[in-house]
Amino acid sequence: MPPKSTRKSKIAGRGRVAGQKAVSGTSKAGLIFAPARCQRAIKQGRYSERYGKSAGVFMAGVLEYLTAEVLDLAQVEMTNMKNGSIQPKHINLAFRNDQELGMLMQHATFTTSTVPHNIHSSHLQGKAAKDEKAAQASQ
Repeated sequence: MPPKSTRKSKIAGRGRVAGQKAVSGTSKAGLIFAPARCQRAIKQGRYSERYGKSAGVFMAGVLEYLTAEVLDLAQVEMTNMKNGSIQPKHINLAFRNDQELGMLMQHATFTTSTVPHNIHSSHLQGKAAKDEKAAQASQ
């Protein structure tokens, strides 16, 4: 019987043994957002000369958390308005009603949102002005 080969198996690159399937960074980190895409955005943005390998994973995690938070608040607004799907006005209200997210997005404009925000009653005309005055009187 010939002796077993003591030769190591071929390396497929980046420390992976040939024959093994590649594992994506997204599945390793347990995220939905792609860390590789975030890493590329950090590189192309040239924010720093040096950055760690985990910078893309951290950025993807933060983006996923913020997205989940906004969608959760938008769902609350949607159920308050008794709608069946999240619309841009629900996302706008979610940002405006949360203090910290409002500060983050204070300069953002949602062009498809139909919700007027903080418009003084003197600028309103017709029925909207009457409704605004009635709302202020009831408070």
